[in-house]
Amino acid sequence: MCGQHRTDKLELVRQLTSIDKGTPVICISTQLIEAGVDVSFSCVIRAMAGLDSILQAAGRCNRNGESKSPKKVYVFGIKDEKGLSYLPDIKMGKEITERMVREHPDEDLLSNEMLLEYYQLFFEGIQSGNDNGFGIMDYPIPGKQNLYAYDLLSCNRAARGQYVNSSGTQYLKVYAQAFKTVGNRFRVIPNQNHNVVVHYGRVEKHMERLSRGNLREQFAALRQLQDYSVSLFDNEYRSLDERGAITLENEDFGIYMLNKDYYKEEYGVVTETEMSLLYI
Repeated sequence: MCGQHRTDKLELVRQLTSIDKGTPVICISTQLIEAGVDVSFSCVIRAMAGLDSILQAAGRCNRNGESKSPKKVYVFGIKDEKGLSYLPDIKMGKEITERMVREHPDEDLLSNEMLLEYYQLFFEGIQSGNDNGFGIMDYPIPGKQNLYAYDLLSCNRAARGQYVNSSGTQYLKVYAQAFKTVGNRFRVIPNQNHNVVVHYGRVEKHMERLSRGNLREQFAALRQLQDYSVSLFDNEYRSLDERGAITLENEDFGIYMLNKDYYKEEYGVVTETEMSLLYI
């Protein structure tokens, strides 16, 4: 969903949960809701994850003290977790939490001691290196064996070693950073995303201002359109583009727009045939 769509949905959730009509309100969400979203429910059910994520989800249970008595948070395991192989940090956090539950069944997981143990185990895990002593936090360079962004931007041991091998003398200069290599090959977010504007709310009005307004109105419209855009991964963008679902709506500003048939009120971006969720 685009930003404005999410904002509207969350406001609807707040309105529904603030009205006591005896009808339960069920909200199914990704972990996005854990990022400081101010909603409150009488019960939270969370898939097993890192202890920090579980605590953030629990923060949406009786958040504002609506009930004088504590409410329950349930954590469950997922049988088929093939997708976690692409999310190593999340997988590691989940496994550490499971380990702590087994080893400390009677301990309060909210205690400072348990949180400290969790973070110690987590950072030990992500920093545990391979045979050459490097780990995830050294940021490996894709496609380059034994090259790491952290080392290339600091000591650059590989380059210094190559210099010794080729010249027979030590590299005595202070700086040896490989800025160009890191800049060309390292990406914080590996996949290239594509932003497209969707048909939702007042987007047509902003698109019209972008086409016909003066310079000040155009810049204001560009800012507003950020709330009506979604970010698609390469494969999602190609799939929709092949269906003719994406058009260049404004050439001057490079604004691409998604066909209204591929954006639904309940789901956000979908494919026309399968109606499968692409982005929320």
